[in-house]
Amino acid sequence: MITTDSPRSNCGKRTELNFPPGRRLVYVGVIGRDQARVISAAARYAEILRESGLAEVLGPAPYPIARVNDEWRYRIALKTATPQTVESVLFGSEFSPPLAVMLRLARHQRRPLKEAPD
Repeated sequence: MITTDSPRSNCGKRTELNFPPGRRLVYVGVIGRDQARVISAAARYAEILRESGLAEVLGPAPYPIARVNDEWRYRIALKTATPQTVESVLFGSEFSPPLAVMLRLARHQRRPLKEAPD
């Protein structure tokens, strides 16, 4: 599909849908060797984040390549205006994952929108 939307109108549509630049995307990765434990931990983290109300929570879902080096990988995508607050909720929660599960946070960096040529 070909669109003739300008970058500015596209930016407005993205903001309406809570995508950057209006919000930040934060990915929480849960990785471990025991698939059942990874899925359980990812579901619990998603529940904690939904209860906090600080972000729109999408997932958990497996990574596009779910198993690498004998480790299972699931992720939770968050749309939020306050990524630092989300981090404090995760690391301040009473839930601690099983020892075989590792938590990774990655934030997509905002890049300035280039002006469209006239």
